[in-house]
Amino acid sequence: GEDYAFEDWKIIQTVYRLAKDISKHLIRKYGSRAHKVARMTQENSAWAQRLVEKYPFIQAEVIYQVREEMAITVRDVLARRIRLEIMDWEATQEALPIVASLMAQELGWTSEQKQQQIEDYQAQLQSFMKAAE
Repeated sequence: GEDYAFEDWKIIQTVYRLAKDISKHLIRKYGSRAHKVARMTQENSAWAQRLVEKYPFIQAEVIYQVREEMAITVRDVLARRIRLEIMDWEATQEALPIVASLMAQELGWTSEQKQQQIEDYQAQLQSFMKAAE
């Protein structure tokens, strides 16, 4: 993006008090928009938390993807945007309820809609894992 500078990860780390790996990830993934994603952690400090411990993906990314990138399903976020599904099925299952809760709040899903999103995606993940055996 315009005015992109990889070294801005240091600014993000300092200003938003995010871990080094998270700050670098945001710059690599969002470029000049990384500051916008990081700024969301000031709107809600919980959004600075990782989706899963071993990866640099944070909750603010889910909010950003719903608000700015028109993400509408949990698979849309976990497979197409964050791409965790491609990297680690078990971590994807771990992140699933968190992502579903964040999306439910943003999109106004009922508890039934949220549960349906979780169940449908869990079934898909299970079929992928079974096929890979």
